[in-house]
Amino acid sequence: GSPGAFYFREGVGEGRNKWLIHHQMGGWCESYKDCAHRSHQATGSSNSYPKTALFYTDYFSTQPAMNPMMYNWNVVFLMYCDGGFFSGDRTEVVYRFGQKLHFRGARIRKAVYT
Repeated sequence: GSPGAFYFREGVGEGRNKWLIHHQMGGWCESYKDCAHRSHQATGSSNSYPKTALFYTDYFSTQPAMNPMMYNWNVVFLMYCDGGFFSGDRTEVVYRFGQKLHFRGARIRKAVYT
């Protein structure tokens, strides 16, 4: 499988000890067939993720006028690539529909939180 991915922006000033940890939404794959299909898309692989993220909209914005509460906080953005909403912790690879499926989202989440 592809590696887990997250983006980090360091907080500044009074926000450097405050954290926003965002888990990207992606839904659940509902069957092995669905998971195999997702494995070639952004919700099933990190292969197409950009090297850096732009934090400029809504509650990720660094502009106080747009984001008065969290503009200067540390931000961690966990990218969704597991199909099981960061809950899978399977050691074995699952082979279905000619695809290798890795259900290890809990390991991604745990690596970021520890």
